[in-house]
Order: sequence, then C-alpha cells, then structure tokens
Amino acid sequence: YGIYPLFFVRKEGQYVISTQWQRLVPFSGKELHKESVLELFSFGYVLGDKTLVKNICEFPGASLLHISKVQGRLEYFPLNYWKLEHRFRPGRIQRLEREFASLWREQFKSYTDYIREEGNTCIVPLSGGLDSRLLAHELDREGIGIHAFTYGMGEQSGDVITARQVAKQLSTVHSHHVFYNDPSELQNVIHSEVGYERITHARNYEKELRRYHELAGFSRIRMPGYSGDFMAGSHIRHRMKSWDSNERVIKYIWDFHVTPMVKPGLKSHRDQMDMLLHSIEQSLPADRDPVSSFIQWDLDYRQRRYIVRPEVEDNKGPLAFLLPFFDYAYMDFFLDLPYKALLNTRLYTNAQLKYLYKENPRLIRIKRDNQKRQRLIRNNLSYEYGKKLKHVWMEYRHRHNPSQLTN
Repeated sequence: YGIYPLFFVRKEGQYVISTQWQRLVPFSGKELHKESVLELFSFGYVLGDKTLVKNICEFPGASLLHISKVQGRLEYFPLNYWKLEHRFRPGRIQRLEREFASLWREQFKSYTDYIREEGNTCIVPLSGGLDSRLLAHELDREGIGIHAFTYGMGEQSGDVITARQVAKQLSTVHSHHVFYNDPSELQNVIHSEVGYERITHARNYEKELRRYHELAGFSRIRMPGYSGDFMAGSHIRHRMKSWDSNERVIKYIWDFHVTPMVKPGLKSHRDQMDMLLHSIEQSLPADRDPVSSFIQWDLDYRQRRYIVRPEVEDNKGPLAFLLPFFDYAYMDFFLDLPYKALLNTRLYTNAQLKYLYKENPRLIRIKRDNQKRQRLIRNNLSYEYGKKLKHVWMEYRHRHNPSQLTN
C-alpha cells in the first residue's frame, strides 16, 4: 500500500533505489521540484510519484516493479497487483452496522493483544472527538492503562473541557496531560528536528510527535487518534452520486481540498493554476468510476501521505506506534458497502452509538464545544443538508443584527 516509501532515481540507463531518499541525492542533485512545492502549499502533500527533490521519485503503492530494456534504454512499468474499486453492493444498513461493530472490535483486539505484551499501557491523544474518544473507551474496556494528552487554546477551550469530562468516565486513565497552544509552542514545532526530513508531505502532527517523545517514560506504545476511523467514509457526500466523469472529481478536489491560502494567488496566475489542475488529473486513477477514483485519491494522499506517513517517518522516536487497520477482511467489507452506508460516516457513527458504546453510553452523551450530542443518522439527505443549513444560519446570525433576523 505504500505506507513505507521506496524512492528511486532514474539516470543514464540506471535505476538507483533506496528507502532513504538522502542516499539518492548524489545521483539526483539538490534542485527543488517547483510543481511539487506548489502542491505542498496547496494540499500539504505532493501528488503522483514526485517528491520535493527533482529527479527523486517514489514508487506507487500496491504495485510490482517491472524493468525491461526498450531500444537500449531501461524502462520501468509499475504493475498493480491490487486496486481499490468499490462494488457498492446492496445491503441492509442495520445488519451492516452490527457486522461493522463486530469486525471493528475484532480488529482492535490485535492492538490490545500487542499492548498487553508491551506493558499493558498506551499513550493516546484525547481531543474529546468521536474518534479519540472511541479509542480511549475501547482501551478502558479492555483494561489497558491510558496516558492521555490533550491540546487546547486555554483552560476553557472546548477540547480541554470535553477531554476532561471523557477522562472522568474512564476507569483506567493513569494520567491526563493538558498542553496549551501558544507562540512558544509554535516556535518549538518550527525548530524541532522531529520529521524535518520529509519530501512528500508537510510537517503535520509535529506537536503531537514532540509530546509523544516527552511522554515516553509513561509507556512504550503510542496510538494515533485516527487509528479507529480509517475508512469511515467521512468524505463521501450526496452530490457525488451524480458524478459522471473525473472532471467533476477534479472540481470537487479544487473546491474542498486546496487550501484557501493559495487559491487567490492561483486564480491570478493562470499558468500555476493550470499546472495544479493537471497534477490533480494525473494523480487520479483513470480505470474506475469517479467515486472509486476519488476514494482511491483520498486514501493515497490525504490518508497515506498526510495523516499516516508522518507517524511512520518518526522512526527515530522512542515509542512503537500502531497503524490503522489494513486487514484483508476489513478492506473487503469496506469495498462491498452500499453507497448509502458510506455517506456522512453513517455506518461508522451508527455502529458506535448502537453497539460500540453499549457498555458506557454516558461517554457518547458528552457534548463537544456546546454542540448537540451525536445522534443516529437515519436519512442521509436530511442529515447532510440539515447541517449545511444550520451552518449557513449561524453565519447569518453572526453577520447581522438581531433586529434583521426576522427578514
């Protein structure tokens, strides 16, 4: 799948291959790849097989490398041995929710079995959100000692308040460390050596990685907060059902995945904008339907490079870490899900509410940032667009005087 990168340089009829890109610099030179820099600022990660160093490429995941001589030159062809393509088979949501909860818990047991062998304690980020809350709940349920840490803007920030409430509901929390975001914290991240050698993605999660290092005396294992929500379907939306080509996918990625920081500049420099749109087009799989194409793109870049890769590349760290679920049974279950189960994290959310929190229902009732507590998703359309209308209404209230609201 390409979690651990393999890099190569192709030069003068030679292929030089290494898991450490630094060893390839004598063969590649030290020139920055300008297109990759543009992508890094636009997304937080580089697209395709490029890296930030010109002439150094990364082999695509889930593929075998075939090298042959063509007219006296060495040419390589990546041959995919597996591809992610959804079958969207019909199924009853209620039965799938029960099956998902059972499979999720079965997969999680591989985590807890390993943690027990390594001291029966674990360091977990606890934001108070559904994902980290679920991990803490499952560890607590299995009797694993928890050393939690939380980031917030201050003592009264929503994340800190919610995380403290969650921690009180758990019986195996050995310690809960609260850290605050301030200018000195930002400077520490900037000057930290953690993750400074990256050439396919930005410095993501550096503050968490620094805290993992500091908390290494409490446990030998760290568990990233995203471990539980892998493949939840969080980025599948109702409008995608009408997609009939990859052009629609490209527009969606531009609208919702390119950071607002660079959009004004790109619109005033059409050549740069065209370069980025071409990169998006080249990074999309062309041999499957648009929705599967987007899901593959999301897993390849947002999940693999931006979220998981920073953890992998912290290999100098003192702690072992646990990857998300990459099991065949989990993957096959995911690929067979009907479209309605993937929409708006419906399957993941309902499985939590109905089954995974059954032993401690009070945990799910804790509100985050004074929001309404999470409820079952019974109708995708009303749920998705109800949230949109609520967001628009809140924006309107903030921008207008109360006397104008009646209009």
